[in-house]
Amino acid sequence: MAAASGGLGGPGHRRKPSFVLVDDDTDIREVLELALARYGAVVTSYGDAREALAGLETAVVDALVTDLALSPCDGLWLVQRVRAVPRLARLPIVMITGYSDPARLEAAWRAGVDDIVLKPADSREIYDRIVRLIG
Repeated sequence: MAAASGGLGGPGHRRKPSFVLVDDDTDIREVLELALARYGAVVTSYGDAREALAGLETAVVDALVTDLALSPCDGLWLVQRVRAVPRLARLPIVMITGYSDPARLEAAWRAGVDDIVLKPADSREIYDRIVRLIG
């Protein structure tokens, strides 16, 4: 997390932001991972919410980027569990989704996401929104 690691940079120092990316669609995950890395992020990706949660339990990252529609456990499941871990409770979370249904979006906000990006999403927009959240 940015707060725990001293931010993304100080005077004369700028480190790369680190993200965990979760999407069960391999093609989308790989394209987004490459794009975020091209913009300067260090990305660890997972295709499953349970694997991502296990990785987050020991990782030091600045933000979580997750799809809503994951299987077998969805993005809401992941967000709720991340928020329940004291060390991760304030981790910035961006949810990416193709759903525009107000009820689903409201459920994401209630679960604790910090931002929602609707698909199709531009990878630069996703990167910029994450960086704004982590400062």
